[in-house]
Amino acid sequence: MKIALIQPRVSYFTGGGEKLPLIHAKYLALAGIDVTIYTTKQEKQSFLYEGLLGLKLDHLQVKEFEVPEKFKYLYEQKAGEDRNRWDTECLFFNSLVFDELRNDRPDLVLSYYILDGVIRPAELKGALYLLGYPSDQLSLRRSLLRFFDATISVSSGVKNNWGDQLKEVNKNFVLNSGVEKSVSGKKIVSEFKNNIVFAGRLVERKGLITLLESFKKLGNEDSSHLWIIGDGPQKEQIEKSIDQYNLKDKVTLTGLVENASDYFEMANICVFPSYEGEGLMGVVLEAMLCGRAVITTINNGNEDVITNGKNGILIPSRDSETLTNELKKLLTNDDLRISLGEEARRYAEMNLNWEEFTNKFINILKQI
Repeated sequence: MKIALIQPRVSYFTGGGEKLPLIHAKYLALAGIDVTIYTTKQEKQSFLYEGLLGLKLDHLQVKEFEVPEKFKYLYEQKAGEDRNRWDTECLFFNSLVFDELRNDRPDLVLSYYILDGVIRPAELKGALYLLGYPSDQLSLRRSLLRFFDATISVSSGVKNNWGDQLKEVNKNFVLNSGVEKSVSGKKIVSEFKNNIVFAGRLVERKGLITLLESFKKLGNEDSSHLWIIGDGPQKEQIEKSIDQYNLKDKVTLTGLVENASDYFEMANICVFPSYEGEGLMGVVLEAMLCGRAVITTINNGNEDVITNGKNGILIPSRDSETLTNELKKLLTNDDLRISLGEEARRYAEMNLNWEEFTNKFINILKQI
């Protein structure tokens, strides 16, 4: 089986939508599936992309395409600043790879965003891996879905939130993601007794303003510290909120780090208070595998892996009061916090290993 994996931006920017396809490509190739990644040629490459290339896997091939002069302006903008920029990039990339796909004749074209692989030779089958869900049901989106032979939703919540739109597609599957422990060996040392860690893009929907409001309500205990891992367009607003709440000595913004799990290992609690649109956050799975108590929000795919009160805490989004109460509960109850973390690790090791996931993934791809 030959899989064409369409990722216009995987060579230069790594967020959740770019990280997961790289991991999929790795494990499919290790399982003997022929995978070709189609992406753009960039001077600066993400470390995850470089790491994958460095493995030199026999069943993995990468085809990088030169960006035409008329579209180079797209790459001069910072990722996340303009969603229309992403859409434009996807559509022009379709035209770049069209002839190559016709020559290569893969069994399946796999993409992770609705515009990435929508325009392809008509004789080639296409599957769309749904990592999140839209806030509305546009007729144009329904039209685009008709170009795919199947969808694979990363959680049951994603599939449910796409709702009737998926009736436009013949086959629809649900497959949770796997997770692997990737601690670099670099030990993060904190001088604080209680360490609360967030990791993700610094954008509004990740819920960081709610997290800061909740952290402020914990009081001025010197023992608690909040670590914010990541970067993004909301950074300036977050810095202003930190100053406004007089939290400058109690919050650390690390920027991008090579391995967020190093910080999860140091944490007492990991918090991911996203508002909406998530499918199943990889950072949630990574924190669970590290054996940490996780607090995250409902309706973001987390119900597929977290049983509230058993292996994590689920709360409503935009609810700083509830988040504060749950933080206080875990900070003052060591037995509960440790128990949640141990159950989280046990669940991740038993149900989210990549070997099990890859077998299920291959079976789905064969059905498509």
